[in-house]
Amino acid sequence: MIRAGELVLRPLQMRDLSDYLGLINNVGSSGEYWSHVMRSEANLRRQFEENGLWSVDKFTLVICTSDGSLIGEIGAERSAVLSSDRTIYYRIFQPENRRRGYMTSALSAGVKWMFETFPERRLSAITPVANVPSIKVAERCGFEREGTLRSAVFVNGEYSDVHLYGRVR
Repeated sequence: MIRAGELVLRPLQMRDLSDYLGLINNVGSSGEYWSHVMRSEANLRRQFEENGLWSVDKFTLVICTSDGSLIGEIGAERSAVLSSDRTIYYRIFQPENRRRGYMTSALSAGVKWMFETFPERRLSAITPVANVPSIKVAERCGFEREGTLRSAVFVNGEYSDVHLYGRVR
């Protein structure tokens, strides 16, 4: 487990699955910048039983408050193209927990842990150009804008541009 101020980052546990599924499938609170593709309970449980949503190539850490409530997630996936890169993602599930500094604290601790644990020289983050809070989190955590990918993601029925951010050891 990783401590981040009053938060804890840890792998998903079996007891979390029902709550986690409800949070990731809640289209109403996922926000305007996150895909609304839902996951099936059977598929999630199968993947969890297979590897706990954890491997050297791809993993998910849930973000928990001191009382154990799941409020978000951070994950990373080894790049299929760049041998020295992992692409990260991050989100706070419910709107009432956003803009409280939770993600900056969690991502800072998560990035530190990733650089101490994995050999990749860089981490990448991709964020929609209109998602100013996510851009601020990335920048506060030491990521620098490296470029813009046009019409790169499909969310809410339309294609959007995204900024590519990178952080090198």
